[in-house]
Amino acid sequence: MTRTFARHVVLLLLLRATDVAPWPHLLLDHDCEKGLELMQSGEPPPIMGVIPVVDPSLLSVARVPEGEAVAPESHVRLGETLFLTHNGTKGPLGFQTVFIVSSGTIDGGQACGSTGAQLSCTSCGAGWLRHARWTPTEAGEATVAVGAARAGFGTPAVTIASLRVLVEQNFGGGTAL
Repeated sequence: MTRTFARHVVLLLLLRATDVAPWPHLLLDHDCEKGLELMQSGEPPPIMGVIPVVDPSLLSVARVPEGEAVAPESHVRLGETLFLTHNGTKGPLGFQTVFIVSSGTIDGGQACGSTGAQLSCTSCGAGWLRHARWTPTEAGEATVAVGAARAGFGTPAVTIASLRVLVEQNFGGGTAL
């Protein structure tokens, strides 16, 4: 193999490795249509031409500052800060991450549609994301979600997880629905 050919192959591989870099940012397109779809139950939407893998272990939610885990369908307090964690392992080429909430505020978040949802993502100016803080600002059902696309070679690999909670103004402390 000639040196010039080898350089071209390396350049091509590097360009391919960055193909997933903009994917979270693309969730904002069309009034954040794909971002909002990530939070809904049922079939996940195609992202980058593939159906994402749903892995509930990818997302954990904890109360701040206690660190108490929040289970699916749990009650949380209006205005209570919750800590969202992306539990995926980082591959050698990294991954791109997005956190999306159906309502409330998320650190570094930007509007996702016109229904009060917000997202924060690695290609939306948030930089490296492993955690995010979310504060629910309205009572009712709320969904938090995380998505991750591995950077690297081959077919895009996107994994998502979501968790639904009930936001209440007052409750007796962590009871399940």
